[in-house]
Amino acid sequence: MSLPECDFAILQLDDKDNIVYANPSAQQLLLPGDNFSELHALHDYFRSEHKADIQLFAKSPNVKSLIAKTCFGKTLVLAKSTNPSKRQLLLSEIDLRFDKDLSLLIKTLNNSNLGVWQVDKTFSYAYFSKACNRMLGIEATRNLTWHGFINHIHEEDRDLLICFVESHVNSDTLLKFEFRVPTMRGVKWMQLVGDKYATLNGEVMICGTLRDFTSEKQVLIELNEANEHRRLALEAGRIGTWNAIKTQTDWVWDWDRQASEIFALNPFDTGDLRVWAKTIHPEDAPRVFAALEESISNGTDFEQSYRAILFNGEQIFVYAKGICHHDLHGNPVRISGVCIDQSTSRRKEVELTKVNSELEKRVSARTRELVEALARAEQASHSKSDFLAMMSHELRTPMNAIIGSLDLLAMKPFARETRELIETANISANNLIMILNDILDINKIEAGKLELDSFDFDVSEVINNIIVIFDPLAEAKGVKFTLQETSQLPKSVNGDGNRIRQILFNLVSNAIKFSSGLKRIGKVHIKVGWEQFDNDIAKLVVTVRDNGIGIDDNTRKRLFTPFIQAEKSTTRKYGGTGLGLAISGRLLDLMGGEVLLQSAPDQGSEFTVKIPIFHFQPRQSDFLMEKVKLYADIDLGHCESVTNKLGYMVQTIEPGFFPDVDDHVPSVIIVTCDASADSLLASNCTLDCGALILFEDIDCQELQKQFSKAIFLKLNTLNRFTLRKALLDLSNADFDITDFDFTSGLKALEDLDESEAPTQITKSILLVEDNPFNQKLMNKQINKLGYACDLASNGEQGFEKWRKNNYQLVLTDCHMPELDGYQMTERIRKFETDHALPRTPIIAVTGAAMKGDEEYCKSFGMDDFISKPIKLDKLKTTLARWHNDA
Repeated sequence: MSLPECDFAILQLDDKDNIVYANPSAQQLLLPGDNFSELHALHDYFRSEHKADIQLFAKSPNVKSLIAKTCFGKTLVLAKSTNPSKRQLLLSEIDLRFDKDLSLLIKTLNNSNLGVWQVDKTFSYAYFSKACNRMLGIEATRNLTWHGFINHIHEEDRDLLICFVESHVNSDTLLKFEFRVPTMRGVKWMQLVGDKYATLNGEVMICGTLRDFTSEKQVLIELNEANEHRRLALEAGRIGTWNAIKTQTDWVWDWDRQASEIFALNPFDTGDLRVWAKTIHPEDAPRVFAALEESISNGTDFEQSYRAILFNGEQIFVYAKGICHHDLHGNPVRISGVCIDQSTSRRKEVELTKVNSELEKRVSARTRELVEALARAEQASHSKSDFLAMMSHELRTPMNAIIGSLDLLAMKPFARETRELIETANISANNLIMILNDILDINKIEAGKLELDSFDFDVSEVINNIIVIFDPLAEAKGVKFTLQETSQLPKSVNGDGNRIRQILFNLVSNAIKFSSGLKRIGKVHIKVGWEQFDNDIAKLVVTVRDNGIGIDDNTRKRLFTPFIQAEKSTTRKYGGTGLGLAISGRLLDLMGGEVLLQSAPDQGSEFTVKIPIFHFQPRQSDFLMEKVKLYADIDLGHCESVTNKLGYMVQTIEPGFFPDVDDHVPSVIIVTCDASADSLLASNCTLDCGALILFEDIDCQELQKQFSKAIFLKLNTLNRFTLRKALLDLSNADFDITDFDFTSGLKALEDLDESEAPTQITKSILLVEDNPFNQKLMNKQINKLGYACDLASNGEQGFEKWRKNNYQLVLTDCHMPELDGYQMTERIRKFETDHALPRTPIIAVTGAAMKGDEEYCKSFGMDDFISKPIKLDKLKTTLARWHNDA
């Protein structure tokens, strides 16, 4: 076909791209009418403005398309012939409106989540739109190749995508593939859709779209997971689903596989209501069918529990519930529900009912046993309390005689050595009472009735009492015993000094106990500190450190529990009951204090006790060595330990030498080595005016023999109280003995002989006591205090003497034969009431020390309470309170 006859619009070009011919179709397209003379203008248009484009197409081996706007307002598509020898252009008109829509479409695609791609069947040529680059995370200006696109795909999806695309080239199926793209923020899901087509020259191309559907995929995954979880939950709970839909003629039923399994139905029976109805238990069938008919007829919800008998004879229990749905007119059109196999739980309920029935019988029997056990426990508790009270009474009665006698002996003008022995015996007896109190305290702790006293006391005196008891014990066991006491201790603090002594007694006792018998030399060190925060608040800090057997981690956690020791063999090897630390811990809790423990097996232990003090009296400077001279074998300025012990007692320290000892002046001599002891023995001094010899780590037996009138004190365990007492004796200073108490709290009167004690002609006090030793002792104590008393051996005698005489005061024991103190008091009070007599003060003097004993005594009409052992100062205070002439 020649160009003039061709129906296509064709332009013929020369080798210089000049338009030399336009066939009629081209003329009609370009120049409507007969205005062919304007072809030159078209020629100029292509040569000037679009020459580069035409040349570009001329160089391409393939047919390319170009949208060109002519000067005549038409939009054309120009196609270059693939034959190089024919310089022809094929023209096709495109509506300008289509051009606008196409531009808008391209822009929309570039800005959307939908990319456009194209590739030839050899995969050598590829085109990806800007949207594709953006979704793949590639720069917009970068030309992406097909292989570059493949590399961006998740490595597990690459081979499958390649296989899909290659298969699509050789088939007529639509290409649709989902794959993953890894990014910095996670994995994206992409969907590739495409189809192939043939170009004008018959070349096969594949083009399509690329879409990011991560959100939809995630929702789909979650939905699938939710469906899977729902399925698993339904299976685990033995829950089936069912529904019915109303048609024009009838209701159509359906249920899922789980429901079929619950009722053991075949899959082909699904939806056949008659088959399901045959499984309902005959006794439950009328009720279930009636409820179901009510639901589908009137639109009410269905809910029933019933039994089903399966075709294999097994009986199951089912709970079913259905919800009705209605149309716009309120008519029921659908019902959806579930059926739950409750057989397992119902069987469990039956079994549980049987078990509960049996359990109720067991509980009733066990309750009776518990009631009986509780009664026995209460009886045992009462028996224990009665036993402890009786034991306390029986032990305190002889201890009363011992401590009371020591009390009286301490007031005699004995030689210092004798007085020291009396002091030691007195302190030991009082500590024995403390041990008895430990046993009673456990009972109080168990009953929650442990209480504290509050009075002023000297901490240094408490420490002295500890040293007096344990220093000889430590020496006997080969344990080195040392003390460091701060000079900041106040003159007195307010608190329960007896309980603080009890705590320290237990800690020091354990430290010496568990530091003895080792391959190494045992060491126990007491450090007494004082932390003052302001004028009203301070803390007493006492640390007891030893190098003994130590404590492991497990034992530390329960060490303050009653009857707990480090090992089962500890009691056999070291002795003790395991009560001390338990009581100490409870006492510290009541005081608001704390105890810190650092220990390791075979590394020793360190207990630090911190006790808050809210009231204390600061100590004024009292230099007690102004009347004595100091001699030392060391430079005190370079001996911190000695200076710390003496610095607050000595105004100026000017050490002298042993050859210069003046026998006419009281002396303080410090000996710290054997050579110095030998030098002192070789001196000519006699120490006739008295001397205080402070020694450290030496054998002083020879010194004690030569200087028998001297006072010997260990520097290792020296504290303020001990030093002050010794210096007062040494300097013969006038002092009030009540200023310090070296007999464990004895507030002595003047040091008078018994013959000098004032007496009264009239015996104004009646003492009712069955123990002869206590009668004699208390008689002497009462006489020592300036009173006279009558004696009665039991309550019967006591009542008769009281009735016949006009006593101002009655002291009575509580536990006596024939008539005890309680019964005697009741009889006296009744007699006073019957005869309108004035009330005679009656004071209980008893070995009872349990919580509630005082209240118990007062409940019988007694006025006051003194617990044995009776100390002179306490007896004096009580008599002064109740005796009219006091």
